[in-house]
Amino acid sequence: MLAGPEDSLIATPIHYMKSNEVRHDVFFPYVAGKGGVYVGVGSDQNYTLAAAAGSELIFLLDIDQSVVDLHRCYEALIEASPDPKTLFDRWKAESEGDSAKILETAYAGLPDAERKRIVRLYRAARETVYVHLDRVYRRRQGDQPTAWMSNPEMYQYIRGMFLADRVRMMAGDLTGPNSLQSVGAAAKAMGLPVRVVYFSNAEEYFDYNKQFVANVEALAGDEQSLVLRTIYSKKWVHADQLWAYQVQPLSDYRTRLGDRKNRSRNPMLRYAEIDGTLNKDTGVKGLSLIALAPRSPAEGAQTFAHR
Repeated sequence: MLAGPEDSLIATPIHYMKSNEVRHDVFFPYVAGKGGVYVGVGSDQNYTLAAAAGSELIFLLDIDQSVVDLHRCYEALIEASPDPKTLFDRWKAESEGDSAKILETAYAGLPDAERKRIVRLYRAARETVYVHLDRVYRRRQGDQPTAWMSNPEMYQYIRGMFLADRVRMMAGDLTGPNSLQSVGAAAKAMGLPVRVVYFSNAEEYFDYNKQFVANVEALAGDEQSLVLRTIYSKKWVHADQLWAYQVQPLSDYRTRLGDRKNRSRNPMLRYAEIDGTLNKDTGVKGLSLIALAPRSPAEGAQTFAHR
């Protein structure tokens, strides 16, 4: 079901074990109840977004082996943890030995070198992830929990997805020939539309070359499918201390990719502003929309009302 070739990993000087994006809740009114296939890059912020969307199949991509291995750590430890507090405690210093044993057991069937690499990553990242999860565990907007660790229902949803083997973490170069093509093929084989594509700020680091355009074309969506991105720039109003957040229909994104004047993200955004489809005045600080009408934050306040 989730088979298919992956892209080659590349050496990365920095390992992003955590995200400093904290306002994914501004996406909730747009992704709530989407279902379908979720595709995202980066670490555990994807769990929040996939849970909010009620995704039926989750693909987590990264070019860094350490991030891919971190998802493997999360997988085993989440499956062994019935609630967020139990998972949080598994990253404490005094739990390191027991958590390492859980990983050793969970991945006993892997080659020794691969299993040892995953356990080694847990030990190296443990303190960083513990501090990070402490923040995620407490994350709220007003009286509403807004993250997979602070919202028990979100946690149970993600745990259920891992237990049902509906999550694949994979080496993924967005401009590479394999991973996104494999995601598209798996979605088609399952008869599921790709409903949410989360790029974070990855588009800052590449041009929209022919392979990337082909990869996006391979992600068969429908009229409900969306692209989510974050933008790091002083020219944009931020929803938090660092990031602007943006939502765009996947169909609109595909159309713009087909016009080669949109050679990368910044030109695309500039032309969207020129043609009047970029809306920076959505009523939500730091949220912009392309070719979409604004929705009320109340529409995303109860992200699990659809289930």
